[in-house]
Amino acid sequence: GNGGNVRLVYGTFWKETLNTHLRHCEEGNPDEAIYPSGLLRRQRSPQPPRNDRELKNMHKKSYGQHFLRDESVVENIVDAAAIQPGELVIEVGPGGGALTKRLAEVENDLILIEADRDLIEGLRQTYPRATIVHADAAQVDFDALTQGKRWVFVSNLPYNAGNAILEAVFHAKNVPSRLVVMVQKEVGERMMAAAGEMSVLSVATQIFCAVKRVCTVKPGAFVPPPKVDSVVLEMIPHTEINTNAEEIIGLAKIGFA
Repeated sequence: GNGGNVRLVYGTFWKETLNTHLRHCEEGNPDEAIYPSGLLRRQRSPQPPRNDRELKNMHKKSYGQHFLRDESVVENIVDAAAIQPGELVIEVGPGGGALTKRLAEVENDLILIEADRDLIEGLRQTYPRATIVHADAAQVDFDALTQGKRWVFVSNLPYNAGNAILEAVFHAKNVPSRLVVMVQKEVGERMMAAAGEMSVLSVATQIFCAVKRVCTVKPGAFVPPPKVDSVVLEMIPHTEINTNAEEIIGLAKIGFA
C-alpha cells in the first residue's frame, strides 16, 4: 500500500512539529477515548449554534482553538468534501460544532475527534449516535478507526497542530479518499506552491496528493478571530506514491536548506 512511502515522506519532516504539538496537549488526558454505542446518521434537532460569547468562553489558547462561525465557509467545506453514500466521515476538532452540525445532516457514519475534555460531554449530548473520540488527533491510529472503509477527512485544523495531525493521517495505510482542511493562509499557499516557488512543505505535500484552494477565510469568520487569514484546501491523495519519494524529499531538503 501507500502507507510505507507516506511514512518515509512525512515522518522525519514533521517529527519536530509533532513534538511541539504534544506539549500543547498536556491537560485533559487526550489519549483517553470515549465510544458511545452506534454511529451518527441524522440529527433532527441538534443544539443551535453557540453565540459568540459562549464560543469565546470555550476558547483555550493551549489548543490553538479558533471556532468557526461563518455559515458560508461551512457550506464551502461540506460542498468540497463531496461526501458519497457509504463513506465514513471523520472530523477533527469539532469545537463549537458549526461544521459538525452540517456533517450530521448527511446520512453517513461520523466520527468526531476532540482533544479538549471540556467539550466532550456537549458533543455526546448533541450527537448521541456519533462516535466521539477524546484524543490528540496526532496520536490517533486512523487505520484502527476506519477499519478499511472508504473515508473522508474534514477539519478546521488548530493552527499549532495542523501539520502533526496531517502527518498522522498520511501515515494511514488506508488513506482517505479526500481531505478538506482549513490551515493558515501562508501554510496553505506553501502547500499549493507551483514549480519555481516550491519549498520542502510543498514538495512533501504534492508528492502525496493534489492540492487546490477552496476559499480564503478572513479572521472574522472565527471566535476568537486569529491574527491571520486562513484558507480551505481540498486534497486528493494520489493513487500511487512515487517510489523515489524519500530521495526526492531528501534532495528538496538539501536544495531548500
